[in-house]
Amino acid sequence: MNNDMTRYVASDACTGLMRNKGGSIASVLFVALSISFIGIFLLLRVLVSDVTDYLDTQLSMKVYVEQSISTEEVAHVLQDKRFVADVAIEKGDDLLDRLSFFFAKRDYLLDAFSGGKVNDAIRLTLTNADDMEQIAKSLEEVNGIEKVVYPQELATLLQKFLSKMTMYGVIISVILIIVTFFMIYTTFHLALYRREKELKVKLLVGMNPAILRLQFLLEGLLIGICGAIIAAFIVYGAYQFAFASLDEFLPFISAITTSDLWNCIGLAVLGGLVMCVCASYLATRKWIRHA
Repeated sequence: MNNDMTRYVASDACTGLMRNKGGSIASVLFVALSISFIGIFLLLRVLVSDVTDYLDTQLSMKVYVEQSISTEEVAHVLQDKRFVADVAIEKGDDLLDRLSFFFAKRDYLLDAFSGGKVNDAIRLTLTNADDMEQIAKSLEEVNGIEKVVYPQELATLLQKFLSKMTMYGVIISVILIIVTFFMIYTTFHLALYRREKELKVKLLVGMNPAILRLQFLLEGLLIGICGAIIAAFIVYGAYQFAFASLDEFLPFISAITTSDLWNCIGLAVLGGLVMCVCASYLATRKWIRHA
């Protein structure tokens, strides 16, 4: 195909979209919505996976001691255990002092914490993270220890959350893709019949059906590109204003890298473009084949 034919096809594709502004704009917005959701969903999945991986590597746990038991004595006993690398006591009163800021002028809410009392805790740093779950279960059976909290327990909950989030995210993504696909399919199907006489004339004067099909594929690609550009800005905005700002509150978690961001955007955009081209092809395939 020479340059003149390429320019003609590109110009005719743009003209075709302009003739059906309403359907084209609606298709672009649906594409942008689908790609944006998929991109943000992928970013969220990367973040939760990073948090889970971080928690799995942690060596510390908190042991909450009953109020009737001496925290110092329990800490001294635990210090001598071979699986313990370090011990630090965290007083419940100190925790209450830190919480008092959030309960200003509402002391009655602060008193709701066990009658104004919070159990002391012992922060243990273990020598090996692999044994943490077994050690936690053993400590919970010791008299005087009320509760054991450790990162791997939270990591397990996050892993379950990640599985459910993935399942629901995939379901919503599939629904959005199906709705968008049929939106684009309907747009091209209606546009084809509106321009039926014009297209038949082009075929009668000798236009190659492959060139005509290419024109509609290009229209689908243009819709996908416009939707992808909008979606890329939305996903990047979500990254800047939501995901990147988490570094200030959770500095110990590995930030989503720029490569992660562009990989997520790239996968979502690629899927959107393929969907648009396939929808335009299927909408026009039968008519062009039998024209």
